[in-house]
Amino acid sequence: MTAESMTISESDANTLRKATVRLVPFLGLIYFFAFFDRVNIAFAAIQMNASLGLTPALYGLASGIFFLGYVAFQIPSSLILRKIGTRQWITAMVLSWGILSTLMGLTHSIGVFLTLRFLLGLAEAGVLPAVLLYFARWYPAAQRGKIVAMFLLSIPFAQVVGAPLAAHLLGLSGLGLAGWQWLFLASGIPNVVLGVITWFVLPEKPEDVRWLSREEKTWLGNALSLESKRIESAGLKGFSQVWRSPIVVLLGCIYFFGPGVGLFGMGFWMPLTLKGFGLATTTVGWIVSFIYLLSALWMVVWSRHSDATKERVWHVAACALIGFVTLSLGGLLRSDLAVGLGLAFAMILVSPITPTFWSLPARYLTGRAATVGFPAVAMIGNLGGFAGPYFVGLVKQQGGQTSLAMILLALPVLICALLTLTLLSHPAIGSRSTVEG
Repeated sequence: MTAESMTISESDANTLRKATVRLVPFLGLIYFFAFFDRVNIAFAAIQMNASLGLTPALYGLASGIFFLGYVAFQIPSSLILRKIGTRQWITAMVLSWGILSTLMGLTHSIGVFLTLRFLLGLAEAGVLPAVLLYFARWYPAAQRGKIVAMFLLSIPFAQVVGAPLAAHLLGLSGLGLAGWQWLFLASGIPNVVLGVITWFVLPEKPEDVRWLSREEKTWLGNALSLESKRIESAGLKGFSQVWRSPIVVLLGCIYFFGPGVGLFGMGFWMPLTLKGFGLATTTVGWIVSFIYLLSALWMVVWSRHSDATKERVWHVAACALIGFVTLSLGGLLRSDLAVGLGLAFAMILVSPITPTFWSLPARYLTGRAATVGFPAVAMIGNLGGFAGPYFVGLVKQQGGQTSLAMILLALPVLICALLTLTLLSHPAIGSRSTVEG
């Protein structure tokens, strides 16, 4: 019997519900602020580019340089996490990115701003792998897919709430600071407070909490131990194997071309693109908010369908194929309406790639291999977060239209789909009856 085919009793389900209520909202809040700190530059650019003298290429560099820092510190961050523990390291990361985001609002130098943006990537590098590994200590694989999807809802909600808030903050001025500077201050300072709270409220492992009974802790420990043995029979078993695994490289490339180049290439340029149609800043904020609200709803629907069917590969590939078609049509039709709708629908329909994708490495990586394997995949993939925004900036710098950039962005999304489909033949990843849910 596989882990996906196992059923759990009502009392065991109640144990997992207790953990979900205590952990997922708080971790989601942390990632909400992390992601907003990462992407608020898209709205700040409406004022900041002129204030700092940023050309389209420089803005693309400023958007993407975050991911160079993010990639550089991905694996070291996870190794530090293994040494000092989840609570300590997540606390340090939240405090660090809160301070750096605050400092970004106090600079008028392009060089300093780019440096701070790079350091922000360093500070946030370990948060997603840390949370994915953290969930592996609390949830059996068959239940983990929907938990990761719930957690990653913080990404679109960071935009649902953040877009109109950012648009409003751009209208502020005072103390010699422009609206774009207040935007960075308002997103950085709450993180400093959240970092302090994290130290006191985030438990390290099930054995540390009082809100689970001894019986509940025993059941959870046994379930996770049994599952780990099953995963080891199908996936990587050792730390060193990660570096020699073509599957880890393939998974990283899938993430690079899809969520990396595709989603970030679209997301960092969407507010500026809509503003270029002559819309008011507040209108842009509400449109972006609505787009990400629909993204969140579609993410839930698609992830639940993936969980219900026990299928992952086609669910990732289908999102990418839909994105390819939508981006291509929007770019080929070229009108402002077609470009706007193409970007909007692509963002909505491609968004479930991220939570569904992260179920794939969990089918293959375990133990010490997972400690390096998850960040290795993320490290390769997040290079796309640099390539996508910077590439669009270069296209626009050379006089290219947004419609041309959309057509060119559609190609890596198609590559993501084709690479994903090659996993269908992999015994640990391609089958529905594997250990991972």
